[in-house]
Amino acid sequence: MSPSEVKTFLRELPNFNQVEEAAFDWLIEKGEITTHAKGSFIFKPGDPTEEMLLLLGGIMDIFLDTENGRQEIFLYETGDITGNLPFSRGKVTGAFGRAVEELTLLRLHRSHFVEMVGVSYAMTQALVAVMSDRIRDISQTQFQDEKLKALGKISAGLAHELNNPASAMVRSAEILYQKMGETPANFKSVMRLNINEEQTDGVNDVMFNKIAEREEHPVDFSLLERQDRLDELTDWLEDHDVENADEIAETFTDYNFTEDDLDQMKTVLEESAKLQPVFRWLDNRLSVETLVVEIKEASSRIANLVQSVKKYSHMDQGSGKTHINVQDGLRTTLNILGHRIKQKQIQVDKQFLEDLPQISANPGELNQIWTNLIANAIDALPQGGKITVSTYADRDYLCVDIEDNGPGIPEDLQNRIWEPIFATKGVGEGTGMGLDMVKKIVQRHRASIRMQSQPGRTVFIVKFLI
Repeated sequence: MSPSEVKTFLRELPNFNQVEEAAFDWLIEKGEITTHAKGSFIFKPGDPTEEMLLLLGGIMDIFLDTENGRQEIFLYETGDITGNLPFSRGKVTGAFGRAVEELTLLRLHRSHFVEMVGVSYAMTQALVAVMSDRIRDISQTQFQDEKLKALGKISAGLAHELNNPASAMVRSAEILYQKMGETPANFKSVMRLNINEEQTDGVNDVMFNKIAEREEHPVDFSLLERQDRLDELTDWLEDHDVENADEIAETFTDYNFTEDDLDQMKTVLEESAKLQPVFRWLDNRLSVETLVVEIKEASSRIANLVQSVKKYSHMDQGSGKTHINVQDGLRTTLNILGHRIKQKQIQVDKQFLEDLPQISANPGELNQIWTNLIANAIDALPQGGKITVSTYADRDYLCVDIEDNGPGIPEDLQNRIWEPIFATKGVGEGTGMGLDMVKKIVQRHRASIRMQSQPGRTVFIVKFLI
C-alpha cells in the first residue's frame, strides 16, 4: 500500500475518527509496513512485545497450545489493533500470533510512544481506549474459560463420585437377585426339619443380635484377625459336616460370629443334622441383609451428592442476596471437590465455629470464591498435604481462613496474584476463576481478602462485616 492509501485507510477507522491529519502522517513516517504469508507466525510465546500492530489487510488469530489442543483466544481482522500499546505494562508475549491469510501490518515500535503523546493526544487516547477494551475482553474470555475449566473438573469429579455408588448398587442388586432366587430352596429345607417355636426363637435371637451389633459397632478386624476368625469358623463348620463351610464362614465372620455362637445354636437345635439347612438359610438371610444395607448406603451417597450440587448451584433460589451461614457453602464446596481431595489423599481439617453469625450474601457467588480458593490449594499441595478451613468471629467481622501447607507463593509473585489474567500455573492448568475475579466478588459484598504465604503455610483470609 502507498502512504496515501494507508492514510486514507487510517482516516476511515472508527477508533481514529477524532485524530488529526498530521498524526496520520507521523504514524506512517515512524511506522513500518510489513507483509506476511498465510500460515506464518507474527509472534510466539516468550517473544518481547515491542511493537503496536495495526492490520492493514488480512486476518490474524491469537491462540494457545494447551493440554487439550489448540485454543483460539482472539481473531483480529482488517482495521484491528493489537500488540504493545501506550502505557501497556506487558513485556513478553504469552500466546501465538499467526497469519490466517496473507497479512499486511503497520508496525510502530514502543520507543515512539512518548513522542506520540506530544504529537497527538487524540491518537494516544484512542489507543489507550483500545487497550482498555482489550483488557476487558481478555478478562471476560478468561473468566468464562476458567469457569468452564472449573465446571469440567467438578463434573469429572462428580461423575467419578456418582459412578462408585451407582456401580455398587448395580453389583449388589445383581447379587441380591441371585440370593433371593436361593431363598425358596433354603426355606423348604428348613421347613422339613420340623423345628419347634423355641428353636426358631433361639436362632432368630442370635441372628438379630448379630445384625444389631454390626449396625451399632461395625466389625473392624485387622487382616490377620479376620483370617484367624475365618479359619476358626471354617474348621468348626467342617468338623460338623456343614457343606460350603468356607462360604458360610465368610458371612459369619462379617457379622462377628464366634465358635461360642455356633455352639449355642447347636445346643438350641439339639441335632447336628439340622445345622446344614439352618446355617445355609442363615447365610442367605445375612447376605441379603448386607446387600440391602449396601444398596441403602450407596443410594444415600448419590442423594447426598445430588443435594450438594443443588445447594452449590442454588437451583431453588434467586440470584440476589439472602441471609446465609457461610459454613453451609464451605461444606458443600468440599463435597463437590471431594474427588480431587481423595485423589491427592489430602487431609481436610474443618475448624468451624458453633453458632456462627449469618451474613447477607449471594450464596452462588460465595461458592465461586470457596471453589477457587480450595481448588487452588488442592493444586498447590503434594500428595498427602493438608487443607484447614476455619470460621471465626473477630470483633464486628466474620472470618473465613483457607490454609494449606504447600510450598507457598514465591515472594516476587505475591503482589501480582490479584492482577487480571495472572496465573502461577502452567498453560492449561488453570482452575476456577482468577483471583482478580475473587477479589471483585469479595468487594461486591463489602468484604475484604488478604493473603499470607511462606513455605509450608499459605492462607487466604476473607472478612465479612456482620
